Amino acid sequence: RMRQRFGDHITVGCAGENVIVETAVSLTLDELAAGLVIVASDGQEIRLEQPSVMLPCRPFSRFCLQAGDHAPAPVMKETLQFLDNGMRGFAVVLGSETAVIRPGDKLFLADQVSN
Repeated sequence: RMRQRFGDHITVGCAGENVIVETAVSLTLDELAAGLVIVASDGQEIRLEQPSVMLPCRPFSRFCLQAGDHAPAPVMKETLQFLDNGMRGFAVVLGSETAVIRPGDKLFLADQVSN
């Protein structure tokens, strides 16, 4: 949705993501409240807890707009609002000391994984 709105300069990883998840739906913080679980190909479960919204910031909003320091205030406000509520993604706390996450591992809502 960000690329559709702002253009092709919005590429996967341009917002400093550590983990990128491909999904057909947008999720809300309420839906993530119980946390997440990554199930690795070897069956290991990696818990991701305490999700929070990655809040939008002016520098990233300017980058999206390709406006430098000169984005009009109403456009900046609208952009910040669009990028809020999880559009930029979510931050989580790793539920263990270390974990190895690999491409192809599966991510689930914690309340959908049986212990």
